[in-house]
Amino acid sequence: MQAPAARLPCSLASALPGTTIARRRERQTEEAKARTAEADVRLAEAFAHLIPIANGRDGTSHLSETAVSKLIEDVAGQVDDEELRRKMAPAVLPGRVGIASQVAALSAIAELILRHPEFLRTPGLAALEELKDLGVGYPKLEAAWNAAMERVAG
Repeated sequence: MQAPAARLPCSLASALPGTTIARRRERQTEEAKARTAEADVRLAEAFAHLIPIANGRDGTSHLSETAVSKLIEDVAGQVDDEELRRKMAPAVLPGRVGIASQVAALSAIAELILRHPEFLRTPGLAALEELKDLGVGYPKLEAAWNAAMERVAG
C-alpha cells in the first residue's frame, strides 16, 4: 500500500493574501517612517528659523556705505584683505525685528518644545538658555522668556 501524500497546512492560494498584506504593511511602515523624517526636517527648519527672530534678528544685514567709504579711504593699500574685513565688521548692521516678533518667537519655541519633546527638548532648552539675557532692559521680552521657561520646565 502506498503512503498517503503529505498535506500542506495551507494551500498556496490561502498563503498569498497573507504575504500581500504583510508586504503592504511593510510598505506602509516605510512610508510612515519617511513622512516622519520629512516632518522632523521641516520642524527643525521652522525651529531654527525662530531662534534668530527670538534673538531680535531678521536674517538680513545692512551695510553702512558711508562707514565703508571712510574706512577704505583711511586704510587703502595699508592692510591686507583679512584686516580690512575685520575693520569693516562694525559697518555691517544686522537687520532687526520688533519686540512683538521676538515675544511670538519665544512663545512658539516653547510650544514646539512641548509638542515635540522627544525631538526638540534638548536643543530648545539650550536655545532658551542662550537667549536668557535677551530681555534685560526690556520687560516684555523678559516676561516672555520667563513664561517660555516656565512652560517647558514643568
